[in-house]
Parts: sequence; C-alpha cells; structure tokens
Amino acid sequence: MKKNKISIIGFMGSGKTTVGLLLSKSLNFSFIDLDDYIEKKEGKSIKEIFFVKGEEYFRERESFYLKEVIKNQEKIVIATGGGIIKREENRIILKEKTFVVYLKGDFSVLMQRLNSGIEKEKRPLLSLDVDELYNLWISRKPLYESIPDLIIDIENKSPFQIVEEILNSYEM
Repeated sequence: MKKNKISIIGFMGSGKTTVGLLLSKSLNFSFIDLDDYIEKKEGKSIKEIFFVKGEEYFRERESFYLKEVIKNQEKIVIATGGGIIKREENRIILKEKTFVVYLKGDFSVLMQRLNSGIEKEKRPLLSLDVDELYNLWISRKPLYESIPDLIIDIENKSPFQIVEEILNSYEM
C-alpha cells in the first residue's frame, strides 16, 4: 500500500523545503516545514530555542511535533530539519509512517548553497566552523542513508527535476 505521507530528509542546504513545497503542489498534498511548525508552536525561532533551552530540548520538541503532524495529517509532505535523524525514534517513525526521500548532496555543494547571510541567521549550527560542519555532515550521512525509500543526488538538478524523480518513484 502506498503511503500518503512523504518526508524529505537531508543535510542543511539540500533543498528540503523548496522540493517539499513543489512536491506537495504536484500531488495536491498539504505541506509542513517541520522547523516552521516548531517555531509557531513554541513561539520562538529555532535559533532562540537552541540558545535559551539547548539542543536536547529542541530535539525532544522536534520528536513530539513530528509525531503530532504524522498523527493528525493525511496526504502530507513534511520537510524535516536536518538533524531529525539523530534520534532513533524519529528514524523509526519516518520509516514506518512515511515514504522517505533523502536529498543527498556533496558537502561542497551544500556549503555553497548555505553561504547566504539569511541562512546563517536562521540556522544555529551554521555558527560552527567548516571543519565542524563537515564532521557533522559525515556523522549524519549513515543515518540519512539508513531509512530512505528513495535517495536523490541533488547535484546539478533543479528542484523541478528532483520533484519529477520523486514522482516517478512514488507513483509506481
């Protein structure tokens, strides 16, 4: 049976939100950017949550809201935060309840995409230096690769091409 919930996972800068929005429109599904959802529910930006309450608190809330969204929504595309895969419970939920798409990007490509000032303001982990970000990317790669139904290499592809690839695989 085809799952009516699709989750998009990947490192910062992989295009999860852009692709998720386009995909949801193509399928006539609802769309939720989980980070935006958390910000609305918590009344604080992700950066503020990290600063005031810490990453562990954020990860707990992220798990809570992921469960809430999956339980309460049908026909939905969820753009997750890049660190959602850090918790095993999240990986299990995503794998069992959603069609998981991993947007896989080379570290240098992702860093090029993240070089804008707007991105640095939104993302607390972009305050890390390049070596720390690289180590973070390396540590997360096996987790991203452990749960997807579909892996898409994003290099040299437009968001529209990526959505077409997802649709071709999802609608089989």
